[in-house]
Amino acid sequence: MGLRSSVERSLCALSLVALGCDAQPAAPVDSGAVTVDVTDAAVAADAPDAAVAAGCYTPPTGSRAPTFQRLSAPVEVVRDSLGIPHLYAATDDDVFFASGYTQAVDRLFQMELMRRSARGELAAVIGREKLGQDQLVRLMGVVRWGTESAERVRREHPEIHRLLDAWTAGVNRRVAEVNAGTAPLPAGFGPGEFDFRPALWTVDDPYIVSRLILFQNANQLDYDLLSTIINGLLPEANALPLSRSLTTAFIQPPDERPMPVMARRTRAPRERRSVPVAPRRRVDPSLMARVDALLEGASPFAHGASNNWAVAGRHTFNGRPLIAGDPHQPIRTPSVMWAHHMNSAARGGTFDVLGFSFAGAPGVHLGHNRRIGWTATTAYPDMMDIWRVPYGGTSVTLAGRELAVRACTETIAVKGEAAQAYPVELVGDQGVLLPTNLTPVPVTSGSERLLYQWTGFRPTQEAVLFFGIDRAASAEAFDALTRENEIAAFNFLAADAQGLAYRSTVLVPDRGDPRTMPNPSTALDGTDPRTVWTGTLLTADRQPHSRGGARGFVASANNDPFGFTGNGRYDDDPFYYGTWFDPGTRAARIESELTRLTTRGTVTVADMEALQTDTYNTLADEVLPSLRDAWQAAATAPALMRYRSDPANAALYDALMAWDKRMARDAAAPVIYEGLQHFLARAVLADDVQVLFDAVISREPVYILKLLAHTLNRRFPMADRFMQQGRDALVLQSLDETRAWLAQRFGSADPARYRWRDYHRTALRPMFDRAGPFDAGSSQTEGSIGTVNVSQALFFDGAQPRMFHESRAGAVYRMVTSFGADGTPSAVVNFPIGVSGVPGSTHWLDTQDDWVNGRYRPMPYERAAVDADARERSTLMP
Repeated sequence: MGLRSSVERSLCALSLVALGCDAQPAAPVDSGAVTVDVTDAAVAADAPDAAVAAGCYTPPTGSRAPTFQRLSAPVEVVRDSLGIPHLYAATDDDVFFASGYTQAVDRLFQMELMRRSARGELAAVIGREKLGQDQLVRLMGVVRWGTESAERVRREHPEIHRLLDAWTAGVNRRVAEVNAGTAPLPAGFGPGEFDFRPALWTVDDPYIVSRLILFQNANQLDYDLLSTIINGLLPEANALPLSRSLTTAFIQPPDERPMPVMARRTRAPRERRSVPVAPRRRVDPSLMARVDALLEGASPFAHGASNNWAVAGRHTFNGRPLIAGDPHQPIRTPSVMWAHHMNSAARGGTFDVLGFSFAGAPGVHLGHNRRIGWTATTAYPDMMDIWRVPYGGTSVTLAGRELAVRACTETIAVKGEAAQAYPVELVGDQGVLLPTNLTPVPVTSGSERLLYQWTGFRPTQEAVLFFGIDRAASAEAFDALTRENEIAAFNFLAADAQGLAYRSTVLVPDRGDPRTMPNPSTALDGTDPRTVWTGTLLTADRQPHSRGGARGFVASANNDPFGFTGNGRYDDDPFYYGTWFDPGTRAARIESELTRLTTRGTVTVADMEALQTDTYNTLADEVLPSLRDAWQAAATAPALMRYRSDPANAALYDALMAWDKRMARDAAAPVIYEGLQHFLARAVLADDVQVLFDAVISREPVYILKLLAHTLNRRFPMADRFMQQGRDALVLQSLDETRAWLAQRFGSADPARYRWRDYHRTALRPMFDRAGPFDAGSSQTEGSIGTVNVSQALFFDGAQPRMFHESRAGAVYRMVTSFGADGTPSAVVNFPIGVSGVPGSTHWLDTQDDWVNGRYRPMPYERAAVDADARERSTLMP
């Protein structure tokens, strides 16, 4: 859901990506129903060990095996034409058991890898290549805080914990069947593949997997470290608007945004951008390589972006709201999300919810129930900091306070090797010390260490939030639930038949008055009392929320909710919320289109579908005027005339000027533009920002392209300092480089020789990129960097263009939900890969063509619609 779309969450943003696979599909309808006997004896077989490996914490006492005994009544499983299982059970416990069992039927291998990722145990089955990933998971205490969260929920909300217990028992039922040989061993486990057996889950495991997902969406450690490195190495980079948004599209409607401090005070804020830029100096190439290695080594922890929006009923075709959501994550086989429908309400329970969950986690995370539809994007509240602190071996000093350091050791199994000891240093309730070799250059001096803290280093209860949302009866109830959220860093958006609600509330430290606050987006001075958290948090009223405002819609695309980054500074805001947000390219297009549609009125489901699949490139609006100006200037500038007089360059210029700015498969101009903007970015920025350029362009190019747009349009005082040869010369030089690249790549620069489909594609790759049954090739897709239908890919491989513009991320589903006259939601959807995780099975890759071509299909919800669309049926028996 998120991007957190940025410098690839390179250090600690834990991945939502996992491989997966399902077992055999249920029997087709015309062959009769399948009955599965679910006995308590089978569930209890090979129960997990009572003790949990302690590592750096003491686990709760007692058995961690689920206590759920058996189903109270048969559970009917109906699969529709999309492959989505609809589970009809007599009780809430029963439907959660069936959900765990059915997810394991579809995705057991993926779930096992997700569980091992969250526990820091991947190296045991994959090998040394995953040792670094396991170390980072152990360092961040994912198992500890997941387990302690399980204990908190068990103690404070036993009815919620009971549902997770039942879900875990359902997973273990399938694991027991596979290990007993009564169900086939899924692809991925067998000899010649990863060659290991699935393990039974503890009741803590769903909490631990959820903690990994939540940590991913909260992390900003890599931003802060990279910012610290750059500020120390490249004074010239300090003049760039690194955190300034590219557009003025912000989440909260204008009439609901906080008033900037500058408008309320008489004393002007300090000016941070007026200082002269230091002379440029070259950075050691080996240092640049070390920075790149730092980011590349943590690339498995990447995550994506997302869009969502809701329109008030006064603007729609039927007078009731519309809500749309499309989370963006890496496109893996199988998909990171799994669709299903849990219904216990028809027989006296409380759940009737349809939608998507992250594989390895229980419940429905995004979707609709009988009264509300909801979705989410990743938010960017700053929930964590790092400090340089004096270190004395057994203690550190933070703002004059001595804090004891507790050293412990995590033992990590490595396939084919001896187990590895990994030292961890915990600092009381203040966080953890980062390893001294974490950064490629020293960012501390003398005996200092880096102390890292996150407000999520505590037991939390997100299960209560999500299961509450699954049963919420109104947008108002949804809003109340999300006000109590702790660490799920999402922009939550919901609608019912009457209205909409947006909220993003998490545990954000109140750092005080931004006018006197040191920059929290870099490593802080631990001896400065102003940097230390006081224990006070931003209240819910000072965090993003809306009911649609005067304009009647809310849209988020991982962008700044308040508009605080509109001028690239933090010290003139009423409070500090965060620094690193999406540049706003997708948000600007969504806001522009929603403004157009709501002004017209009678917004339809088809309008929402068209916007989700929109490929208009707002970056081209930023770059192409510079090309037009340079081309016109060349008519009277002898030094530039050679570019204009080249017929091939003229053909490229004409194609770009006639282009509708859509990254469409059948167009040639997208190929030309992709080359132009990247050659131009390198020409303008690479010699100045060096480490920053290579580190970011090879991972999150939209941030480099944002800087390019700000520079070309001279939106900061020192912009011309970064265009030493002159803007016109750089632009035309880049057009000429594009001509030469096209001629080499396609045999001719003539736009008749190529189309976007010949160059751009989305790869369907398995985790670890190993060849095998999960490698599903690639698809010709539309969109590109920063388009609403995002299909981001890398242009450069080092200094050279890549052969193909290959995206590995995108919308993991697109859903639009409307409301009937009785208030019941109805959704249309498309999603990649398929529900199944079994290569070659009925629902493996069966939804891919719909996703590629933007075709939406109804998502059956009412029982009559489910039965009419049924393709497979089975029954889980007590």
